Parts: sequence; structure tokens; C-alpha cells
Amino acid sequence: MNQTVGVGMIVRNSEATIRACIESFIDHVDQVVIILAGESTDKTEEIVRSFPKVEVEKFDWIDDFAAARNFSFSKATTDWVLWLDHDDTIEGADKLRDLVASVDEDIGGIWLPYLYAFDEYGNCTTLLDRERILKRSVGWEWQGRLHEAVVPPKPVNWARDESIMVIHHAAPGHKSERNLPILLNWLKDEPDNIRIKLFLGNQYFAEGSHRKAVKWY
Repeated sequence: MNQTVGVGMIVRNSEATIRACIESFIDHVDQVVIILAGESTDKTEEIVRSFPKVEVEKFDWIDDFAAARNFSFSKATTDWVLWLDHDDTIEGADKLRDLVASVDEDIGGIWLPYLYAFDEYGNCTTLLDRERILKRSVGWEWQGRLHEAVVPPKPVNWARDESIMVIHHAAPGHKSERNLPILLNWLKDEPDNIRIKLFLGNQYFAEGSHRKAVKWY
């Protein structure tokens, strides 16, 4: 049975990576929804609008990545939605349509390899699987203001595939200027949420503030 697959993304100030990201999959999907999450100060909007196939929507940024991703999913009309970050590319995107058409009907999501970090020689140093292609009819919900996770309303069956990989092209830096205010405000609202405390420890560790990291760990 024919199945359609789309891509949902949220972007802001992404001019350095967004073109390569879109070009890695644009010819192999049925819909592309890109959410402009807040106002960019670079050419991000100009770049995404240069692709005729891309549907562009604006979302008022409220320091909540899950809210922005849920908005992106609300605009999807395809059978399956693949989520990406602006600094990702897809290897094997030409296999996407065949993959979603080949899985059993009871499959609600597909895990793909995520090549997340590399050393100075280009060797992958961090490889993990992510829940990457999601059947829209399941009714997925993104949760968490930062380091968000996608959750089904009830248990689903999964498939895993290695013929398609997502590759992360991270810029140097620890993003504390953006992340710490979000985490600290989130903690005020949910003081018993231990995930936030873990994220704070990780954030301080990443920036080299080890004493502060220990406090939260």
C-alpha cells in the first residue's frame, strides 16, 4: 500500500546548515513543513522559502521546543512524519518511501541510526538510535521544553532500519546561553522533575563548570 512521508522541522538562525539539510531529502518526501520558531537574524527564512516544495509556518517562540515541534506535527498531512534538526542531513533518503511502505501495518514508529558526534578525523564517536519516523495517526505528542521527547498516547510497535541514517553536523559550543535560562525557568515550574536537574548537570558539565554540575548531579 502506498504510504506518504513528510519532514517536520523547527528552525531559527540556521543559515549555515539548513540548505544542506533540506537538499539531503527534498526530492524523496511528499511534504516538508518548516516552522520558523521566532525571528531569525540571518538568512534562514530566505533560504527555506527558496525551496518551492517547503511549507513555511511561523511560531511565536516561547522557550519550549516541544510546543514548537507539536505545532510542526499539527501541520503535517502525510501518513508518516520524519523529524530533523536544522544541522542534520539524511543519508539514504531515496529509500524513505519504500521503507514506510514495507513495514507491517501495526508499526507506529521507526528507529534510525543517528551519527551524532565525530572526532577531528571524521570518525563517528557517538552513535545512537532515535525514534525518527512516526506514523501520524498514532497521535504523537512532544513533551519537555528542552531535550524534548516524543510520546505516544498508548504503547506502539516499532521497527528499526539501518539503510537510512541521520548525520548531525554540530557547530562547536555548549549552547548554555540559550539552554540555561530555559532549564532554570522550567525547574521553577516543576521543581520535582529530576530530568531537569540531570539536564542542568549535563549543561554545566559541557561548559566546564564542574562544581555546578556536581551540585545538580
